[in-house]
Amino acid sequence: MGAWDEETGAALRRLRRARDEVKADPEREDMRKVTAMHGRPAKLS
Repeated sequence: MGAWDEETGAALRRLRRARDEVKADPEREDMRKVTAMHGRPAKLS
């Protein structure tokens, strides 16, 4: 259970950090939506 909590906490911190970065850089909003949709960052072509 403890390991699961560690994983969840790390994931929440990553999400929170990503959200703060989006606030600082609105142009990344679309990338965040794509990431949320696919569960991973989109590959840049």
